[in-house]
Amino acid sequence: MNIEVMKNFKAFSHWLIVLIVMSCNTDEHRNAEPEGDFSNTLTQEEISRARLSPEILWKFGRVGDMQLAPDGSTVLYTLTRFDAKSDNSHTWIFSVPSQGGVSANLTGNFASCSNPRWIDNNHIVFLSKTDDRNKIWQMNSDGSAKEVVSDIGGDINAFGIAPGGKKIFYLQDVKMDQTTQDRYPDLPLAKGMIFEDMMYRHWDSWHDHAYSHIFIADFANGRINQGKDIMEGEPYDSPLPPYFNIEEIAWNHNGTKLAFTCKKLKGRDFSKSTNSEIYLYDESGSITNITEGMPGYEKYPVFSPDGSIVAFMSMETPGYEADKERLFLYDIDKRTRINLTEQLDQNAAHFNWSADGSKIFFISGTRATYQVYEISV
Repeated sequence: MNIEVMKNFKAFSHWLIVLIVMSCNTDEHRNAEPEGDFSNTLTQEEISRARLSPEILWKFGRVGDMQLAPDGSTVLYTLTRFDAKSDNSHTWIFSVPSQGGVSANLTGNFASCSNPRWIDNNHIVFLSKTDDRNKIWQMNSDGSAKEVVSDIGGDINAFGIAPGGKKIFYLQDVKMDQTTQDRYPDLPLAKGMIFEDMMYRHWDSWHDHAYSHIFIADFANGRINQGKDIMEGEPYDSPLPPYFNIEEIAWNHNGTKLAFTCKKLKGRDFSKSTNSEIYLYDESGSITNITEGMPGYEKYPVFSPDGSIVAFMSMETPGYEADKERLFLYDIDKRTRINLTEQLDQNAAHFNWSADGSKIFFISGTRATYQVYEISV
């Protein structure tokens, strides 16, 4: 096994720091926004003291969800600002040349946006609320020609575009459990909640009687219509709560297969177990559990460039959330699994395949730093 530290994160850290510093430039990023002042200008006293405080930290813009254009020329990223007085936040979508340069606010005087994704080098899709629900919008890469492209009832929580831009998956909450009002329709104003099993609360999130389901739809003629619920009738979530990380779902290279993470357990069993599985959905409608018999966490599937192999993260010990993060490969045709980092006494996370599929790059912590590694497949 050939494992080599490729480079440290100094270059990446410098680039990220540049983005954060740029996010504090109020002249470039200030827009007229309703229900709050998001300019977040530092006072002269704050500047003179030159000390960080909770109030100053809240004035920093939060950079996230970075997406590289297919040709590698441009990076999309979101920037979220907060207004402490109104307790509101707002998120914009920015672009910046991948080699560095001036960033551009693509959604300046626009409703709060999220989940930017490239269709191709010239078109971007994203989420924004209109008519009191999240819809999928499309715009040109310079931020022009914004239009709604989804015709779907209810809120869309997140989505992912298949390579080639012909297919899309999106996430919606599907109500399956009874609320207090469902049980007692004569008490429509009742605020009490009835729970008879776990998990009624996950950290700071209450169970809301609905489950995050994956829908698959065509993206044809610039429109997205109601898709197919590939988890229909199942009282389970994908991605996993409480993070609902969209990286737990992945398309293959031509949009014919979708790998997704799900923990099909209920109640006390769910609360005690980390036994999440990775399922492989085929356009024929079949679903295969590719991690059957693996009792710990399995997450974050990533297809090889030719779509023949799925890389994923695996933890061996059931119930142990801090176990070693291993890099596994699943060969779709042979239906075999390989532990690729068995001889590495470190975690492996955030997998990316090389263009020819001969290597996988990942991040691992060593000597109090995070480094980029490569491993031969």
